[in-house]
Amino acid sequence: MKFLFVLLIRTILWGAAIWSIGFGLLLFISPGHEVLQCLSLAFGIVTIFLLRKTLAIRKKKNNAVTSQFHGTDFNPQNDFILNRPYFGEYLGIDTTNGNILMISKLQKIVKGSNCKNLLGYDCRGKDLTLKFNDLSFPFFKACFSSEKESMEFCHRLDVLLSAQYRPTKESNIDFDSFVKDKFQTA
Repeated sequence: MKFLFVLLIRTILWGAAIWSIGFGLLLFISPGHEVLQCLSLAFGIVTIFLLRKTLAIRKKKNNAVTSQFHGTDFNPQNDFILNRPYFGEYLGIDTTNGNILMISKLQKIVKGSNCKNLLGYDCRGKDLTLKFNDLSFPFFKACFSSEKESMEFCHRLDVLLSAQYRPTKESNIDFDSFVKDKFQTA
Protein backbone atom coordinates (compact mmCIF):
# COMPACT_ATOMS: atom_id res chain seq x y z
CA MET A 1 0.00 0.00 0.00
CA LYS A 2 2.83 2.37 0.87
CA PHE A 3 4.49 1.66 -2.47
CA LEU A 4 1.29 2.53 -4.37
CA PHE A 5 0.89 5.74 -2.37
CA VAL A 6 4.49 6.77 -3.09
CA LEU A 7 4.01 5.90 -6.77
CA LEU A 8 0.87 8.04 -6.91
CA ILE A 9 2.58 11.01 -5.24
CA ARG A 10 5.60 10.67 -7.53
CA THR A 11 3.35 10.58 -10.61
CA ILE A 12 1.47 13.66 -9.44
CA LEU A 13 4.73 15.52 -8.79
CA TRP A 14 6.10 14.59 -12.24
CA GLY A 15 2.89 15.86 -13.84
CA ALA A 16 2.96 19.07 -11.80
CA ALA A 17 6.61 19.68 -12.68
CA ILE A 18 6.06 19.18 -16.40
CA TRP A 19 2.89 21.28 -16.34
CA SER A 20 4.72 24.02 -14.43
CA ILE A 21 7.58 24.13 -16.95
CA GLY A 22 5.09 24.14 -19.84
CA PHE A 23 3.11 26.94 -18.18
CA GLY A 24 6.30 28.92 -17.61
CA LEU A 25 7.29 28.52 -21.27
CA LEU A 26 3.79 29.51 -22.34
CA LEU A 27 4.14 32.77 -20.40
CA PHE A 28 6.97 33.77 -22.75
CA ILE A 29 4.24 34.70 -25.23
CA SER A 30 2.55 37.28 -22.99
CA PRO A 31 4.79 40.03 -21.57
CA GLY A 32 4.44 41.32 -18.04
CA HIS A 33 4.45 37.97 -16.20
CA GLU A 34 8.19 37.58 -15.65
CA VAL A 35 7.93 36.79 -11.92
CA LEU A 36 5.24 34.16 -12.42
CA GLN A 37 7.20 32.74 -15.33
CA CYS A 38 10.41 32.45 -13.28
CA LEU A 39 8.59 30.91 -10.29
CA SER A 40 6.82 28.39 -12.51
CA LEU A 41 10.03 27.35 -14.27
CA ALA A 42 11.96 27.20 -10.97
CA PHE A 43 9.26 25.03 -9.35
CA GLY A 44 9.30 22.61 -12.28
CA ILE A 45 13.08 22.35 -12.48
CA VAL A 46 13.58 21.96 -8.71
CA THR A 47 10.82 19.32 -8.50
CA ILE A 48 12.35 17.27 -11.32
CA PHE A 49 15.80 17.59 -9.74
CA LEU A 50 14.49 16.38 -6.35
CA LEU A 51 12.57 13.49 -7.90
CA ARG A 52 15.67 12.35 -9.78
CA LYS A 53 17.75 12.70 -6.60
CA THR A 54 15.35 10.54 -4.57
CA LEU A 55 15.43 7.87 -7.29
CA ALA A 56 19.23 7.91 -7.23
CA ILE A 57 19.27 7.57 -3.43
CA ARG A 58 16.80 4.66 -3.58
CA LYS A 59 18.88 2.94 -6.25
CA LYS A 60 22.07 3.38 -4.21
CA LYS A 61 20.39 2.02 -1.07
CA ASN A 62 18.99 -1.04 -2.83
CA ASN A 63 22.31 -1.77 -4.56
CA ALA A 64 24.05 -1.56 -1.16
CA VAL A 65 21.64 -4.17 0.24
CA THR A 66 22.24 -6.60 -2.63
CA SER A 67 26.01 -6.10 -2.72
CA GLN A 68 26.39 -7.23 0.91
CA PHE A 69 25.47 -10.78 -0.14
CA HIS A 70 28.08 -11.04 -2.88
CA GLY A 71 31.13 -13.12 -1.99
CA THR A 72 32.44 -16.64 -2.32
CA ASP A 73 29.05 -18.22 -1.55
CA PHE A 74 27.08 -15.96 -3.89
CA ASN A 75 28.43 -14.54 -7.12
CA PRO A 76 25.64 -14.44 -9.72
CA GLN A 77 26.36 -14.31 -13.43
CA ASN A 78 25.11 -11.24 -15.32
CA ASP A 79 22.75 -13.36 -17.43
CA PHE A 80 20.97 -14.54 -14.27
CA ILE A 81 20.33 -11.18 -12.60
CA LEU A 82 17.13 -9.17 -12.49
CA ASN A 83 17.88 -5.90 -10.73
CA ARG A 84 15.20 -3.23 -10.54
CA PRO A 85 16.55 -1.01 -7.76
CA TYR A 86 13.93 1.71 -8.22
CA PHE A 87 11.25 -0.85 -7.33
CA GLY A 88 13.33 -2.72 -4.73
CA GLU A 89 13.35 -5.96 -6.73
CA TYR A 90 16.31 -8.29 -7.13
CA LEU A 91 16.66 -11.84 -8.36
CA GLY A 92 20.12 -13.32 -8.73
CA ILE A 93 21.15 -16.89 -9.50
CA ASP A 94 24.68 -18.10 -8.87
CA THR A 95 25.10 -21.01 -11.26
CA THR A 96 28.52 -21.89 -9.82
CA ASN A 97 27.26 -22.52 -6.27
CA GLY A 98 23.63 -23.11 -7.16
CA ASN A 99 22.33 -20.36 -4.86
CA ILE A 100 19.38 -18.03 -5.54
CA LEU A 101 18.86 -14.64 -3.86
CA MET A 102 15.40 -13.06 -4.02
CA ILE A 103 14.58 -9.59 -2.68
CA SER A 104 11.30 -7.73 -3.04
CA LYS A 105 10.76 -4.67 -0.90
CA LEU A 106 7.18 -4.39 -2.14
CA GLN A 107 6.34 -7.89 -0.91
CA LYS A 108 8.79 -7.60 2.04
CA ILE A 109 10.78 -10.68 1.00
CA VAL A 110 14.48 -11.35 1.51
CA LYS A 111 15.05 -15.02 0.80
CA GLY A 112 17.86 -17.31 -0.20
CA SER A 113 17.40 -20.72 -1.76
CA ASN A 114 19.24 -23.37 -3.68
CA CYS A 115 18.73 -24.46 -7.29
CA LYS A 116 17.88 -27.93 -5.97
CA ASN A 117 14.67 -26.48 -4.48
CA LEU A 118 13.66 -24.81 -7.76
CA LEU A 119 10.86 -26.91 -9.27
CA GLY A 120 9.93 -24.73 -12.21
CA TYR A 121 8.64 -21.39 -13.32
CA ASP A 122 5.65 -19.72 -14.89
CA CYS A 123 6.18 -16.90 -17.36
CA ARG A 124 3.25 -14.68 -18.35
CA GLY A 125 4.19 -11.55 -20.23
CA LYS A 126 6.59 -9.54 -18.11
CA ASP A 127 5.82 -11.53 -14.94
CA LEU A 128 7.92 -14.48 -13.85
CA THR A 129 6.94 -16.80 -11.00
CA LEU A 130 9.60 -19.14 -9.63
CA LYS A 131 8.18 -22.25 -7.97
CA PHE A 132 10.00 -23.94 -5.08
CA ASN A 133 9.82 -27.22 -3.21
CA ASP A 134 9.18 -25.44 0.09
CA LEU A 135 5.82 -25.21 1.88
CA SER A 136 6.77 -22.02 3.72
CA PHE A 137 7.97 -20.34 0.52
CA PRO A 138 6.30 -21.98 -2.49
CA PHE A 139 6.84 -19.20 -5.05
CA PHE A 140 8.52 -15.88 -5.78
CA LYS A 141 7.13 -13.35 -8.25
CA ALA A 142 9.36 -11.00 -10.22
CA CYS A 143 8.48 -8.48 -12.89
CA PHE A 144 10.75 -7.63 -15.80
CA SER A 145 10.69 -4.39 -17.76
CA SER A 146 9.68 -6.14 -20.99
CA GLU A 147 8.25 -9.45 -22.16
CA LYS A 148 11.35 -10.03 -24.32
CA GLU A 149 13.64 -9.72 -21.30
CA SER A 150 11.41 -12.07 -19.32
CA MET A 151 11.41 -14.72 -22.04
CA GLU A 152 15.21 -14.58 -22.41
CA PHE A 153 15.57 -15.12 -18.66
CA CYS A 154 13.14 -18.06 -18.83
CA HIS A 155 15.14 -19.68 -21.62
CA ARG A 156 18.22 -19.53 -19.39
CA LEU A 157 16.17 -21.01 -16.53
CA ASP A 158 15.38 -24.00 -18.76
CA VAL A 159 19.08 -24.88 -18.68
CA LEU A 160 19.11 -24.75 -14.86
CA LEU A 161 16.06 -27.00 -14.68
CA SER A 162 17.47 -29.60 -17.06
CA ALA A 163 18.63 -32.93 -15.68
CA GLN A 164 22.19 -32.29 -16.89
CA TYR A 165 22.72 -29.10 -14.85
CA ARG A 166 24.86 -29.42 -11.72
CA PRO A 167 26.55 -26.54 -9.92
CA THR A 168 30.31 -26.68 -10.47
CA LYS A 169 30.90 -26.07 -6.76
CA GLU A 170 28.41 -27.31 -4.17
CA SER A 171 27.62 -24.77 -1.47
CA ASN A 172 28.30 -26.05 2.05
CA ILE A 173 26.03 -23.52 3.75
CA ASP A 174 22.28 -23.15 4.17
CA PHE A 175 21.95 -20.13 1.90
CA ASP A 176 18.63 -18.97 3.39
CA SER A 177 20.18 -18.81 6.89
CA PHE A 178 23.18 -17.01 5.41
CA VAL A 179 20.89 -14.42 3.79
CA LYS A 180 18.87 -13.90 6.98
CA ASP A 181 22.04 -13.45 9.07
CA LYS A 182 23.53 -10.97 6.60
CA PHE A 183 20.27 -9.04 6.32
CA GLN A 184 19.84 -8.74 10.08
CA THR A 185 23.41 -7.51 10.60
CA ALA A 186 22.93 -4.79 7.98
